[in-house]
Amino acid sequence: MSRGLFLFFAMFTVGCAWAETAEEHLQKLATAVNTANFKISFVTMQSDSELRSYVWRKSLIDGSAVEHLLAQNGPHWEALRVNNTVYHIDDKGTSSAASGQLYRPLPTTLLTAPQQLESAYNFVLLGKSRISGRSATKIRIVSKDNTRFTYTLWVDTETNLMLQLLTHDLQGKLREQLQITSLEMTTQPLPFFEQFELNRFPEMAQLEAPKLSSKSGEIDFQWLPVGMAITQKSTKRMGANIGLVQHILVSDGLTDVSVYVKELSATLPKQGGIVVGAENLFTIQKGRFEVTVIGKLPQASASKLINSMSL
Repeated sequence: MSRGLFLFFAMFTVGCAWAETAEEHLQKLATAVNTANFKISFVTMQSDSELRSYVWRKSLIDGSAVEHLLAQNGPHWEALRVNNTVYHIDDKGTSSAASGQLYRPLPTTLLTAPQQLESAYNFVLLGKSRISGRSATKIRIVSKDNTRFTYTLWVDTETNLMLQLLTHDLQGKLREQLQITSLEMTTQPLPFFEQFELNRFPEMAQLEAPKLSSKSGEIDFQWLPVGMAITQKSTKRMGANIGLVQHILVSDGLTDVSVYVKELSATLPKQGGIVVGAENLFTIQKGRFEVTVIGKLPQASASKLINSMSL
């Protein structure tokens, strides 16, 4: 082959690789997460907060998707998913839910069904980079109305799995990072799951879904960020000192925001916000109610959300 022809084919191959869109790279990521057997160790760190370490395992066993997430420091916490049923285990015992997803710190929807985020976010392909010595594709994730944080994702070129995820606020300050420290992909299910008798776990139908509270049904929002919607309403008891509160979960699939509403017997003594990394806690008195917003939402957006509430 002549040198000119070789250069032509080389340039053509590179051009084809770059012709893939950010959405196509994210779909490759989802396919790898949904179908591969792997063990991943990763750490998360919020600005001005401690480092947290996790191990994430996933396998397909006899047609069942099995997933395990273990926190390696701090109080004991782990989660096991068998198809659509998730079991949470901590020092207080075991609870279960028919959610079908392992939530924080993993951005589950982004990793398994990124197409569900397209109404809320724009995906921008930034090119190739290197993370921990591995070639990666870099993707920026930006909310369509600039009301939520911005994410930067690195996807491993070889395995199509996530290598790093950074969260920046609207001013560009780094708020949170998730960094993969080791990655192992196998052709066979992980031996780790042999300790579980998967056929003895209860089916999803045996678990009750959260009931919609009639009181919380009276709460609505005149404004929500683009792509966000109310996904859950319920009434919860938060302890003897707090009592019953109405809880509304608002989500776009990547950003989850919890809104708590409690009726006051006296004027709220203190209002304002607390920021821990990417997590914001914002409390304000609205009429005779105390309203608290918790989640990865800028305080300006949290304030606008509260002001739009009808109680």
